[in-house]
Amino acid sequence: MDSKEKLKLTFISLFTFIIQFYLSKSKFSEALSKRIEISTPVSSFLRVQEGLFLYRRGLDPYSGGVYYQSPLILFLHFSCELLGGVDAIRILYSFLTVASGWLVYKISEKYQENKKHRDLYCGTSSLWISIIYLLNPLTFLPNIACSSDVILNFLTLAFIYFSIQGFQVGYACTVALSLFVNPGTISLVLPSYYILKQSNPKASITGTFFVFLFYMSCLIIGSAILLQTFTFLMTPLHVYMNAHDLTPNIGLWWYFFTEIFEEFRLFFLFVFAVAPVMFIIPITIRLQKLPLIATVLMMGIHSIFKIYPSIADYSLFLSLLPIFGKAQENMKYSLLANNGIVFALVLGTTFYHSWITLGCGNANFFYASNLILAIGISLKAMDFLRAVLMIEWRSKHPEKKNEPLVQIP
Repeated sequence: MDSKEKLKLTFISLFTFIIQFYLSKSKFSEALSKRIEISTPVSSFLRVQEGLFLYRRGLDPYSGGVYYQSPLILFLHFSCELLGGVDAIRILYSFLTVASGWLVYKISEKYQENKKHRDLYCGTSSLWISIIYLLNPLTFLPNIACSSDVILNFLTLAFIYFSIQGFQVGYACTVALSLFVNPGTISLVLPSYYILKQSNPKASITGTFFVFLFYMSCLIIGSAILLQTFTFLMTPLHVYMNAHDLTPNIGLWWYFFTEIFEEFRLFFLFVFAVAPVMFIIPITIRLQKLPLIATVLMMGIHSIFKIYPSIADYSLFLSLLPIFGKAQENMKYSLLANNGIVFALVLGTTFYHSWITLGCGNANFFYASNLILAIGISLKAMDFLRAVLMIEWRSKHPEKKNEPLVQIP
């Protein structure tokens, strides 16, 4: 990073920090914290406050049936309130968003310098990719609402960054923290491990696993001592696996399990849970030499099938795609996918307001917008994979570079 580019990124980061912190203190933040596109049962700031209320009074925060998040989120909020009240929490979230922007920059910079796959990674500058992430409304709004998905995104970017640097201990530590916050990020562990192996051939799976196990044990034991109970192990997992909290969100689970007959519930829980897992091994094996692409692709798939998704999940996937500039140039359906995503988000907000506030709509209209959003993200992911495979094939067959590829039915 040259000094001029560093100065620009510092200015943008400072500007983002000030604006986000200022807006998080306004009534706009309170309104956003109630929006289902931003706050879910496992990321809502209001639910963290409920958990803190119980914890301060010496009660189990998981006993109220409201708080489902990781103890780590609870302790972070509790520590910040001791240091400086709610403003300290807002500063923390603004700082983590800015830090995530810097991690995006470093990840992009590392791969822009990759001469081995210049036909994939050359394109948008690292500075612009970082700016796209920082000023993206899908990133900006969850931070203002103090959604804990901001913390999860930071941890996800952190373990990708450590894997790129080949830092085995840092990678294992941040993976443990990420899984402790949200077990669903397990879908990113295998492809990101291949990034670590590519950067550091000396890293072993046994050593990484034992370091991970050590950090995870410390997190579990420490949480158990502070909470004086082990309910934090079962309650969040129960929510993720059983989907008993059917609060409307922009995902695919809630409406389906509201309507399903009870005798079929277990079967479809299995189907919905296994669906994203089925992609991990095939994608990782096929893109073994391009592990960052496999990781970003799994981010998109994970956001589609996540039980309680928010716009912050989509921001991570969509903001990292510009790293692969040449692949984006070869994507055929970007306009259709982008318009579908924007259309679904705007339409979903309108339908939810019509359903809940005005009482002149119903859940079917809102869920239809969720389906359009899932189709838009799916189309984006499939088009991206098609472009990557096409570039890879043409790099191996340079004599057919100018020949059009036709899919044989």
